[in-house]
Amino acid sequence: MALILHVHDFRPAVAKRAMLIALLAVIGAWSTAIYAQEMPAFYFVENLDRAVNSPYQEYGPIYNPDDSCLYFTSRRERVSPRQKLDWSTLPSEDIYVSQRKAGSWTGASKIQKSFNGYRHESTLHYNSDQRTLLIYKDSGGGDIFFSSRTKEGTWAEMIPFGRQVNSKYAEISASLTADGNKLYFASNRPGGYGGFDIYCVEKSNGGKWGKPKNLGPTINTPKDEDAPFISPDGLVLYFSSNGHAGYGDFDIYKARFEQALNTFEPPLNMGAPINSSGKDLYFTTYDNGNLNFFASDREDGHGFMDIYQATMIPASFANAYTPRRSNKHLPFRK
Repeated sequence: MALILHVHDFRPAVAKRAMLIALLAVIGAWSTAIYAQEMPAFYFVENLDRAVNSPYQEYGPIYNPDDSCLYFTSRRERVSPRQKLDWSTLPSEDIYVSQRKAGSWTGASKIQKSFNGYRHESTLHYNSDQRTLLIYKDSGGGDIFFSSRTKEGTWAEMIPFGRQVNSKYAEISASLTADGNKLYFASNRPGGYGGFDIYCVEKSNGGKWGKPKNLGPTINTPKDEDAPFISPDGLVLYFSSNGHAGYGDFDIYKARFEQALNTFEPPLNMGAPINSSGKDLYFTTYDNGNLNFFASDREDGHGFMDIYQATMIPASFANAYTPRRSNKHLPFRK
């Protein structure tokens, strides 16, 4: 599922600085608005700590508000001698779940056994309206599967999408609209603009998937675009890229769909504190944008890559501060 992720230096987070960081995030968001190209939303970003994160890699967070469960991908320590290590010497990807109870996350555990084999399986998207979980498996060149929630609360057998979606190349991430009729996915198939591009495929009235369409050079670049997430109303696409102007190796962007023109507007960099000087990917949003999750290898993490929660700060709080212009910005990649 994931593009190449590199090791970073471990620097423990200091809890006592949390509120100061929140205030600095407000100021930083204003100062980076020049580069984000719009008045920013204000977020308080916090690491989900060791209930979810480990010294290894955690990413691909998807939240189910119906049972307050966070599903995610982890490449933590092996539990079976048959689980092979790949080229990066990290354990294979497996799917884990943690539940939010009384304001805290429970210790992560593997999702049902049938989902985690001895190869890569990772989380992509959960559609609460369709009760459908999208999953990546490294079968073929890397394919997208789906599973439906049963009445008993278990997950049905994983079924691969057909050849309209999966190819002999790699399909590594995907997001499904609330009505289940549009699928956005990332693929490195020939005919794109760069390495991995984002495509959209629509379901016909007869229930069959049509031909995938590349989202074009407004979204895709000569480099890589990954981790699409379509908002519940189907009008905002979030994704990560290392080809658009940004702060780090991969930044998170959002692009609004212009219905009158049937196309996406130019993407906007989400700015700090969502983006950092490292890799920031897999942004997902819930509760009208108030609750958000993403993965990052920024320096305050517990491992190679951690999952973070970004809570939108109320405007009444943010507006209590009048930040001054600052010449100190994160280096901005053109």
